[in-house]
Amino acid sequence: MKSNKFVGQKKYTFLFILGIMVFMYPTFSNTYYNYKIMKSTNNPVSPPDTAYQSSNNQEEYENKIKKIQISDKEFEEIQSDPVMKLLLDKDEAYIKEYNKRLWNLSAYTSDPFRKELGVSIKGNIKTEDKASVFAYIKIDKIHQTLPLYLGATDDHLSKGAAVIQGTSIPIGGENTNSVIAAHTGQVQKFFTDLPELEPGDDIEITNHWQTLYYKVTGNKIILPDQQEYLSIVNGVDMITLLTCYSITSKNDRLLVFAKRYSQGTKEKIEDKIDSSLHPYLTEVELKIKPWYEKPQTFASGVALLLVCVFIYTFVSKKKD
Repeated sequence: MKSNKFVGQKKYTFLFILGIMVFMYPTFSNTYYNYKIMKSTNNPVSPPDTAYQSSNNQEEYENKIKKIQISDKEFEEIQSDPVMKLLLDKDEAYIKEYNKRLWNLSAYTSDPFRKELGVSIKGNIKTEDKASVFAYIKIDKIHQTLPLYLGATDDHLSKGAAVIQGTSIPIGGENTNSVIAAHTGQVQKFFTDLPELEPGDDIEITNHWQTLYYKVTGNKIILPDQQEYLSIVNGVDMITLLTCYSITSKNDRLLVFAKRYSQGTKEKIEDKIDSSLHPYLTEVELKIKPWYEKPQTFASGVALLLVCVFIYTFVSKKKD
């Protein structure tokens, strides 16, 4: 009889431990991934060409930009390459000229998740290829630091965040809007917690040359084909974060808009967002849910209930 009780207790204990492991796996997995990312950031991205940086002569730098010419053939080559490798070998002045050319031509952008149909990413954790990392994006509010790649390919999106092809490269500057995409998932969270961001929250992007600082201005839920919300806004230096929003049945996308500001001051950059022309940039369509409506609260409640059931069953068996 005692043997049967012992076997029964072992069974319940095993099921309890198994349940806790399944419940905590996403947390452990994401923590491990974040550790690998933070470890890699100890060796910051190094500039491919820093020759011009030693000069403090702003006029010399501006003249360098004026002399740069990007031919139609070269521009098309960059645009046709999913990972835009050519830009990884260029200096800041060249990329500034590329962004200017992009603004003048209004290049076409595409939805990076259309193949995925909003399904959260699954699979093994991968370490990013540092040679292809253009920058790192840091969002303290949601405890995320991710490598930032050029081109939102499946491979890049499986390892971090990526700049959507046809949008500005994140080096700052007037008339730029770098659209940065990352997956929503549980094993690798990436941009899962973007709905937690509110106006005023900080975002940092550290590229080969400097760290850029942005503040969230608003958010919007769109359909995959509403690309007009990914366009450059005249006179504004900004970024747009993009991820799947699977709560709705329409396979929507969540956009979070952020505008660059100068560190150490409360003022934002000089160029103002014209709210009459672009009201969506400062509106908050998706409000933060109260704690009792969040899935984490539900999951914690279920886990607590299972623990109570286990304890009650264990005590009852022991009395018998």
